[in-house]
Amino acid sequence: MVAVRLGTQADEAFPDAWHSDASSVQGEGVQSVRSKVYVSPKLWYLRVNVVEPQDAEPSDRSQPPQAFVKVQVGNQILKTKLCPDKTTNPTWNEDLVFVAAEPFEEQFVLTVENKVSSAKDEVIGRLISPLNVFEKRLDHRAVHSKWYNLEKFGFGALEGDKRHELNFSSRIHLRVCLEGGYHVMDESTLYISDVRPTARQLWKKPIGILEVGILSAQGLSLSSWWEREIKQWG
Repeated sequence: MVAVRLGTQADEAFPDAWHSDASSVQGEGVQSVRSKVYVSPKLWYLRVNVVEPQDAEPSDRSQPPQAFVKVQVGNQILKTKLCPDKTTNPTWNEDLVFVAAEPFEEQFVLTVENKVSSAKDEVIGRLISPLNVFEKRLDHRAVHSKWYNLEKFGFGALEGDKRHELNFSSRIHLRVCLEGGYHVMDESTLYISDVRPTARQLWKKPIGILEVGILSAQGLSLSSWWEREIKQWG
């Protein structure tokens, strides 16, 4: 038994595009003949503007750090460029763009790292945050920047009981937002079926609804192959 339709998962008719109840299957067996509904996730662009950290001290304070920032969202990892100046207060003002899906279950993990050598990077500080704390932007208004405290890497694991005694000596200046005014390209540009922005309130209103009903049909005939199948299976 095969049910065939043309369209995308974004169509409102998608949940109804399954086999009609003409089969004699009953009980739990109905689930095996029903089509499985996979709803396309609602995707957002996560824009992270890394401005600067403050007091990014390496373990060896005799050597000024050559710092960079690494951000991870799910399986996506992006890094800023190495700051050309070896200083504890580097500046980047660099954008990193990720794709995030509702309901934003993935974590935002940021680390400030020091390039000790070509084969070794040292973590200076870390920030872990849920994605749903960041503001959503639906237009081109400016996003306010914010300072975030950096946790000393390994402090909580080694001295968990003294975690409340930690005085944050470093922090980072970020401008983070979830972009809803754009369409996230999740399909090939040759076969794209939807170019609407992520935010539903930005969609254009529909012109109307067209309803089509089949009243009757005449002169229909089954092919010889289908006739044989019907006779065979009764």
